[in-house]
Amino acid sequence: MADLLFRSGADIEYAYRVNHEFRPNATIFADLVCHPTERNLESMKYLLNLRQPNQVPDVKDEPLPNFIVSVWMKWSVLHYAARDVVISDMEKEVLGRMVGIILSYPKYSSQIDFQLETTCITPLY
Repeated sequence: MADLLFRSGADIEYAYRVNHEFRPNATIFADLVCHPTERNLESMKYLLNLRQPNQVPDVKDEPLPNFIVSVWMKWSVLHYAARDVVISDMEKEVLGRMVGIILSYPKYSSQIDFQLETTCITPLY
């Protein structure tokens, strides 16, 4: 179904309210990271073109989701990963795998601003 929607021009960057809590509108990429389950991990891999088991991240002609998942707040997908409260050990483990996959893409890891100044402010402050 997702393939059909994407081939028909579905907007992967469409922003919507992730849930009923006070949060800015965000993309499906943020929604998946906010709810770290095995199913959402597989959905995230699909969005990132990791469709085969043990596939190495590769940038193909298919577009990847934007790193900034909330334009209004200027939050990255990592802001969402860091902000949400993860309750169970399983959720912590899945979230760790999600973040590891995200950071394995140069498109995303290159957008993290590591500063070694006295303020040490990064996008995840």
